[in-house]
Amino acid sequence: MKSNLMIKKYIVESDNGTKNMKTIKSFFGTKLIDIEDSIIIDNKSIRYSDINGYQYFNIEYLGATENEQLIDLTDLKNTYHTISLQTQSIIDIENSTKWSIDIDIKNILKKYLFGKIKESRTFKTIKTIDTKNSDIDDSIYSFIDYNILNRYELDKIDFYVKYTNFNTSNVFNNNIIQYNPIFIDILYNDTYLIKNYNLIKKDQFENLTNIKILFNQIKPSTDYKFDYYFNINYKKI
Repeated sequence: MKSNLMIKKYIVESDNGTKNMKTIKSFFGTKLIDIEDSIIIDNKSIRYSDINGYQYFNIEYLGATENEQLIDLTDLKNTYHTISLQTQSIIDIENSTKWSIDIDIKNILKKYLFGKIKESRTFKTIKTIDTKNSDIDDSIYSFIDYNILNRYELDKIDFYVKYTNFNTSNVFNNNIIQYNPIFIDILYNDTYLIKNYNLIKKDQFENLTNIKILFNQIKPSTDYKFDYYFNINYKKI
């Protein structure tokens, strides 16, 4: 006679491993993904295709169609950075204007890695029902958060600046022109590469914390405006 009269009221069912995107290291090995030793976020674009996140195994063989997607790296950087005037005197504003550029390097890298994974079709044939939140793209972002982001750190920033002289004799000049720098990729040229700026990390103990570029104009804002561009370089830890 059984000493324990409790009746088994549960069953064990198998489930898809893609519902847990966190890779658990094992003595016998684990899932692998090849990542780049160094990454530069410049003015290129990443192209991929899918249908609501789903990617066929072989679209040429099946004759299926997917929607083309584009991630423009210049637009990506433009979205995840802001530029503003530092607190300063009127004299400084007119003669050596101080600027602050805040860059969210973590989200820029995250979006880049997502694009490269989709471009490589790493998660092709995975269906929405195979993911935790019934969202393939959301699961890919989770995979990046758990397994890839902490393997990179910021290497350097390439900062490009071009000054343009303008006519300030107009009495109706309202200082909009010189205090409205444009982020534009045509400045991606060694001719405009500069070194006279300060780079500050908001948290020295976090690899991908937001960074700040502190920059002083070397030509007075009374006569010059500037436009700018930057590339972000990451390296694998």
